[in-house]
Amino acid sequence: MSIAHVLRHKGNAVITVRPDTPAGDAARLLAGHGIGVLLVRDDGGTILGLLSESDIVRAVAARPRGVAGLDVAALMLRDPLLVGPETSIPVAIDLLAEGIQRHLPVVDDGGVLVGILGLADLVRHRAPADGGARADRPPRSRLH
Repeated sequence: MSIAHVLRHKGNAVITVRPDTPAGDAARLLAGHGIGVLLVRDDGGTILGLLSESDIVRAVAARPRGVAGLDVAALMLRDPLLVGPETSIPVAIDLLAEGIQRHLPVVDDGGVLVGILGLADLVRHRAPADGGARADRPPRSRLH
């Protein structure tokens, strides 16, 4: 099963920002859309980086005076790994397991952005033979 399958179910909406977007504005976008990552692109659409909730949290911890005055470019993960729609789910999971980034931008053969996926999206759609969720397994409670 490929990433294209996951995108068909999840959708391909991606919220993007420019590298000069104030970090405070980026944080409000993340919170307002209930998402964990923003894609950073230049005016020409080139993918420059990713800005995640955890990037902002780490920056706040390192800067006691806050990050609201900084631009996204100062906080983002630069040159993220990109994958194509035909990348298999196990390969994509392995890339994320390396711990460099938590989301994978998906681009077509022409380099055009077609979506973005996180680990949870991938795990939700992996095949049962790959350790995916079984239809007969009851959902887990958040309380343990």
